[in-house]
Amino acid sequence: MPRNIALCVALAACRFSGDYRGGDYTCKDGVCPSDLVCVAAHCVGSAIDGPPIDGTHLPDMRVAALTCADPGALPASGTTVGRALLMSASCGGFVMNGRDAVYKLDATLGQQLLVTVTGNFAVKAYVLAPCLATPQTPLCVGNTFATPGNPAAITTTTAGAQFVVVDSENPTLEGSYTITVE
Repeated sequence: MPRNIALCVALAACRFSGDYRGGDYTCKDGVCPSDLVCVAAHCVGSAIDGPPIDGTHLPDMRVAALTCADPGALPASGTTVGRALLMSASCGGFVMNGRDAVYKLDATLGQQLLVTVTGNFAVKAYVLAPCLATPQTPLCVGNTFATPGNPAAITTTTAGAQFVVVDSENPTLEGSYTITVE
C-alpha cells in the first residue's frame, strides 16, 4: 500500500467530503472534481458558471446525453459531430435520418411554439411528443420542421413533455447549431 494511503488509514484523517446526489457536487471540504471550483460549498465551473445567482441553487453540472432518455435544456448550442443516429422522424414528407441532439421542454395543450435553428450544415429542428427512437418513425408535431432562416410555428397536440430534436435528412451531414424555442 502506498505510504500516503497507509498514513491516511492509520490516522483516519484523510477524507473527501463529496455528495453527488441530484447532479450537484458539494464541497464542504473545499475539494471538487477536476475542472470545477468550490464556491459556497458547491462545485461549479470556474469562469463560465460562477456562483449561483440566488445563492441557493446551482445548475446541474452533469452534461446531458441529448437523447430521448436524457435530453438537454433549451436554448442550446452544440454539435451533431460524432452524435448517434437515434431516430428517424417523418416531417413534412421528409425522413430525418441524421445525427440527433434532443432537448426537452414542458408545454400545455395547444401552446404555440416557435422553433428557430441555425447551423453550418443542412440542419433541421422539429418537435416530437412523445420522443420515440428507432425503429419507430414518429410524425413531427405539426408535420413541420425549422431550417436556418425558416422558423417553425408549432401548436402542441399534447400537454407535458415536448422534445425538440436537432437533426438532418442525411446521416453524413453534421456540424454545429444553435436552437431556441419561444
